[in-house]
Amino acid sequence: MLKCLADSSLLSEIILNKYLYHIPFHRQIQKFKNLGARLNASTIGDWFAASTKVLKPIYDNLRAKVRTTDYIQVDESTIQVISNR
Repeated sequence: MLKCLADSSLLSEIILNKYLYHIPFHRQIQKFKNLGARLNASTIGDWFAASTKVLKPIYDNLRAKVRTTDYIQVDESTIQVISNR
C-alpha cells in the first residue's frame, strides 16, 4: 500500500501527464505552482517511484499475457518535436 499525502487521482494525473501527454516533471511542477500547489521535484519523484512499485504486478501480468500471443500490434507513430534550429 502506498502511503503519502497525494490521493490516487493526483498520482494518476502525474503518471498520465508523463507518459500520455509527454509532460516532464519540471513542467508539471510549474503547472501545479501556477494553480497554487507547490510541489518539490523530489516529492513527485518519490510518489512516482512508489506508484510504479504498486503498479508493477499489473504490468507483470499484462506483459505475461502479451508474451503468450503469436501476434502483437503496436502504434509506432512518432511525436513531432519542435526544433529551434
